[in-house]
Amino acid sequence: MLCSIHGHNEICTNRCPERPTCTKPRIPLLIEALDILPSDIEFGEQNGVFYTDIKYNCVAPEAYINGLIYSMLDHERPSVSLVPCAYCGGSVMMPTSQKEEFSVENPEKYNKYTIAYCSKDCQTKHLQKFKEAKSLAFGNLKNREYALIVHGADVSKRQKEKEVHVITGNYTEQRARCLFEKLQSLQSVKKRKLLTSKEVQTFLLNDIPDTIKAPVNKIEVTAWVIMNKTKELYPMQISIGRYKQKSKYIEIIN
Repeated sequence: MLCSIHGHNEICTNRCPERPTCTKPRIPLLIEALDILPSDIEFGEQNGVFYTDIKYNCVAPEAYINGLIYSMLDHERPSVSLVPCAYCGGSVMMPTSQKEEFSVENPEKYNKYTIAYCSKDCQTKHLQKFKEAKSLAFGNLKNREYALIVHGADVSKRQKEKEVHVITGNYTEQRARCLFEKLQSLQSVKKRKLLTSKEVQTFLLNDIPDTIKAPVNKIEVTAWVIMNKTKELYPMQISIGRYKQKSKYIEIIN
């Protein structure tokens, strides 16, 4: 925590003799947040109130270092903004530049929105509310290139980072790379990440960009070809097997 009484230049620690009884506000070094991939955005006005209506597609818990920590290390006093907590209505203190990053730069560069919380507890409670919505996807957005392309986002403005995997090649290779990214993005079940051949078929028919979606005709054969191509492209990271010598599956090896 940063001790706000000292102009953001000192860290509040348990070595302070007054900490057990101190009532002064302390600023979290981490800003708990949710990263949101929208499926639709609508701008409007009602009764003189202008609004932005965002339909959520995928939400993922995230935590960002509060930019005030860098200002503290540089002995600078930044322009500070109070951002309302997305759950309880409390306040989150952060540099104005970081507020703009959440609300302006993230949509422009990553086609995602970031909402902040005043505590981990508020983030957890709000996420639980979201989980009541059947249509939302949950997980993490570390593999953002896959997530954005699959959901039809324009990635041309994205800053290119080390973890970005550009999907290139012929149709078979593009589909295989999409399948690999899909496997990476899965939540582990019993410490495994895998898809059955039926799940691969559904993925190729519905969840990849329209330009490379597989045709319905002979989808079983296409799925098997893509599974083998994925194994060929990533031989050290992909395994293909069978359940009781029947249903095939493809698995990413951690």
